[in-house]
Amino acid sequence: MDLDGSTLAEKNVLPTELRALIQQHPHINWIIATGRSYPNFIRAPFKGLLPDDSLHIIEGGARIVQLDGTLLNEFGIQATELQHLFSIIDLNTIDYMYFCSPLLHGNAWYRHNDVIDKFNLPASNYTFNFEEFKAMAYELNPGKVSLYRNQEFELAGLNYHSTGNNIDITTAQINKGSGCNLLLERLNIDATHALFIFNDFNDLPLINAVPEIKKLKVGTLMPEISADYYAATPDDVAAVLRQLL
Repeated sequence: MDLDGSTLAEKNVLPTELRALIQQHPHINWIIATGRSYPNFIRAPFKGLLPDDSLHIIEGGARIVQLDGTLLNEFGIQATELQHLFSIIDLNTIDYMYFCSPLLHGNAWYRHNDVIDKFNLPASNYTFNFEEFKAMAYELNPGKVSLYRNQEFELAGLNYHSTGNNIDITTAQINKGSGCNLLLERLNIDATHALFIFNDFNDLPLINAVPEIKKLKVGTLMPEISADYYAATPDDVAAVLRQLL
């Protein structure tokens, strides 16, 4: 299940009915598939609700982790991909760039001081010096680099997904879909016995990579994308799921 806009009604607010449903069905593998880095992932209200050893897809498929932070798989951005990103980016067109290190600590570059309060990134290390940020990235080999653009542009030659002004970059062929296939195999789950709750463009790689999976679409974005079930808002997801359980 995706988080923002799919199962979270507001930022980090889980609908009461969905919380109750998860509590009532602990035998189900409730797997989160999110673009969030781990420091942002654990801000969501699942600690104590899901088992600490439950498996989840974070950073858009770049990392597979347990809820307690144990790292099981990671797929780092190649040095050549980082070099290409840093060579084509115009710093005047972005407000920040962010990544999470293998130790699950956030690292950020901010264009100016006002950006810090505006975005409230979970960054234990940050700098206004882009050369320092680049050095950190080369040293720590991030699984995903996120940035916020203040004007439209493309990142030719890179694997990325955008939602509005937010852009997430991962290494080639790594996305929520690759993470889903990995976990289905690890947990010995047939894709036809799984359901994906989604709402946004960054969920499309999972839908495309696992076409057999059942789909519950939340909201009205992407009218061209069909699903098996529909919910108007995250508050309505639990009612749809109850009919299936």
